[in-house]
Amino acid sequence: MRKVTAFYVAVVAILFFIVIVLSGCNDNPANANPPDGGDSTGVAPPDSGIIPPDSAIAPPDTATVQPDTATTQPDTIIAPPDSAIIPPDTATVQPDTATVPPPPDTAAIPPKPAMSPKDSILDYIDKNWALFGYASKPGKYVALSFDDGPCQQTGNLLTALAEKKVKATFFLIGQNIRSNQTQAKAIYDAGHELANHSDGYSGLGGNTAANTISASLTAASAAIAGITGKEVKLFRAPNVDYGNNLTAVCTQLGLAIIGVSIWSNDYQSGISSAAIASNVANNAADGGIINCHEPNTAPNTVAAIPAMIDGLRQKGFWICTVSELAVIKGKALQAGVRYDSVQ
Repeated sequence: MRKVTAFYVAVVAILFFIVIVLSGCNDNPANANPPDGGDSTGVAPPDSGIIPPDSAIAPPDTATVQPDTATTQPDTIIAPPDSAIIPPDTATVQPDTATVPPPPDTAAIPPKPAMSPKDSILDYIDKNWALFGYASKPGKYVALSFDDGPCQQTGNLLTALAEKKVKATFFLIGQNIRSNQTQAKAIYDAGHELANHSDGYSGLGGNTAANTISASLTAASAAIAGITGKEVKLFRAPNVDYGNNLTAVCTQLGLAIIGVSIWSNDYQSGISSAAIASNVANNAADGGIINCHEPNTAPNTVAAIPAMIDGLRQKGFWICTVSELAVIKGKALQAGVRYDSVQ
């Protein structure tokens, strides 16, 4: 340690000696001439000749550091807008219609073929006979019909039939239709069948002129078509009175002639509702056609409806319209041909 200290002391002493010698040389008069033709004053030139200004050593910052724009590009160069990275949803997700398969079953299972009119009626019977109060499925069929309407009391008859869920054929008179348009339409709207019963109450049988018969039947059919919009196919003569001319006119007009095989006798004066119901139930036969009348000519018929229907059902008869009876029996009713029953 002491050796090191002595060494530093010696170095300092030498340096100090050199400084003194150099100082003495600068003050020597022999060195009065300035170097490089300097000023005769013997004074050293200013520092500007020894050390250039700072601007010569370090140029301004602008020479060493470029503006930020030269080293860092705007953000738009580094990260483009979101629209360039992720396209709109419509480009990645298709509408549901492109991914959802068609509804099940409908494309794989073809629709069932339509039933024939007969099969449709029998299918309805198969599904509903128990609801109508039958003890077993009915195997016999009768058609129920009403003459002489419509009238002001037709609504009461329709109500009685609706309560028993029964449809019937109404043989209407043309002049009555024109006087009772609302009641005629109510019959049709309730699902019953409308048929021709001439334009008035006078008989058309015997030797009645063909042109008279034709005018009566044509007027009645026109009144009915005005309600239903359909061509009339069935006709029953007033008093069930027929003749050759009447048959010929029905053939020309396309009307099947519908007679009677089961008489209610409800038009007889003073007959009770119980007697009316009994006459029908006790004389019913498969394929038969029942004759009744509307309240304007048979005032006790409406009251007879419940017992009449119940009696027929207890005996296994399905009750329907004349046209339905023909369909069930497989019969095509022919114009000008008389049918008292359909077998």
